Amino acid sequence: MILVVGATGILGGLITQKLLADDKEVRILVRHDSPAEGMALERMATSPKALIEAGAEPFYGDLKDRDTLDGLVMGSTPSSPPPTQPCAAGRTASIRSIARVTAI
Repeated sequence: MILVVGATGILGGLITQKLLADDKEVRILVRHDSPAEGMALERMATSPKALIEAGAEPFYGDLKDRDTLDGLVMGSTPSSPPPTQPCAAGRTASIRSIARVTAI
């Protein structure tokens, strides 16, 4: 399982689509109040609904919420530590890779 945070962004969406096309198992973090569906209509974001329909496993929550982070990586064992402090649940989850992609 590959965890993609930022999958509803333009770059994150392209990465997620490529992973899914390569038959990878992908989990995406989706905020409940995400404006991405509306922004996707204007090609300013990637539709979470489209990613889910393509096979991504959604996890609903907020990156700023500790409970979300624990649940997001529950059952995974990161192959390498993420760039920030990993949460305790990350030591026992099925997530193989965590990639952090940022754009300026």
